[in-house]
Amino acid sequence: GIPQDAQARIFDSFTQADPSVTRRFGGSGLGTTIAKQLIETLGGQIGLHSREGEGSTFWFELPFALQTPPASADPQHFESPLRVAILASHELSPRMQAMVREWGAEPVPVENLLQWEPRARGADRRLLMQFADQNGERVEVFLALYASQNDRADASGFGEGALPPDTDWRWLAPAPAPAGMTGDALFAQGAIKRVAYTQWRSGDHSTASSLALKLAVMRDRTLMRARPVATLIVSAEGDDTDAIAARLARFTAAMGDRDAWMDRAAGLR
Repeated sequence: GIPQDAQARIFDSFTQADPSVTRRFGGSGLGTTIAKQLIETLGGQIGLHSREGEGSTFWFELPFALQTPPASADPQHFESPLRVAILASHELSPRMQAMVREWGAEPVPVENLLQWEPRARGADRRLLMQFADQNGERVEVFLALYASQNDRADASGFGEGALPPDTDWRWLAPAPAPAGMTGDALFAQGAIKRVAYTQWRSGDHSTASSLALKLAVMRDRTLMRARPVATLIVSAEGDDTDAIAARLARFTAAMGDRDAWMDRAAGLR
């Protein structure tokens, strides 16, 4: 404890209740002085209760205004629910639906593109994932549709009821990607306003389970309004960016130009 006569000067500069403490332990006698100045600067006050032979209790009070509780963060929402149409086999469709729900979107299973297209007509953002067999081979097809400046985009793709495109297609097939570019950046590069269509055959990916799928939400800065649009990011586990870019380049070369692709798509109707 502190003697009663020393308590009155315990907050004075260069003062200690027992001067012998300085000789034994050091110290300048400024600790309580600095604490008092800080607290009073903040509009508070400091004091002590001490009884010699028992101990000392120092206290301080600071005024604070009551704060409004922070609002809980609202979950990201769209003007309308984000729906993902899934064209897949009966065995695979439930797994795809579960994955889409984990993204916070609403899965819409469809049997073919003719069934899906009327549901998607007029939607601002649309996404189709198709897992189908073609020529006896396993083919994974991903068709991502973006809102155009007219807020329209037409459905097209391989499979039963495929529709030839009548919109301005822009291929997502860059040259070898710069070093260090991530898979996300690879698929997001370029202001894609219409459709990006990519296909991998079993020679590139052994099974659908070898693919890592992620739905990312981005904003198309080329539109006058910052409208949320959806893009499908696809990468193979263990593949580097150069390998992904090379596959995209090979696929684009195989598909040829827009007219050749339209002829091929029309032949699949």
